[in-house]
Amino acid sequence: MSEETNNTSKQGMGFVFGLLCGSLIGAATAIILAPQSGRQTRELIKRKALEAKATTTQKATELKQQAETKAAEFKQQAENKATELKTKAEAQVEAIKHKAAEVTAELKEDLGEWTEKTKAKVVSKFKDRVNTTETVPAEN
Repeated sequence: MSEETNNTSKQGMGFVFGLLCGSLIGAATAIILAPQSGRQTRELIKRKALEAKATTTQKATELKQQAETKAAEFKQQAENKATELKTKAEAQVEAIKHKAAEVTAELKEDLGEWTEKTKAKVVSKFKDRVNTTETVPAEN
C-alpha cells in the first residue's frame, strides 16, 4: 500500500516538475524566437508564467487530495486490522480462561480425592495402633 502511494506521489511530482520545466523552456523559447516588441514579450512571459502557476497549483491540489485519500484508506485499514486482532486476542484470552477453569476444577477434584484417600489411610493406621495398644497388657 505505501509503495503504491509512494510511486503515485513520485509520478505526480515528476509530472509537476516536467510541467514546470517545460513551461519555462517554452517561455524562454518564445522570448528568443518571437518577433515581438519588449512589451508584448513581457506580456507573453507574464501570461505563460500565470498559466504555468495555475497548472502547477491545480496539479499540486490534485496530488494533495490523492495523498489525503490514500492516508484515510490506510488509516481505515489499520483500524480494521487492529479491531480484528483485538477480537482474536479477546477470544484467545477467553479460551485460556476457560481452560484454566477446567484445569483448576480437575486439580480441586484430584486434591479432594487425594485428601480423602490420605485421610482414610491415616484413620486406618490410627485405628490399627489403637487396636494394637488395647491388646497389649498394661504394666504395673
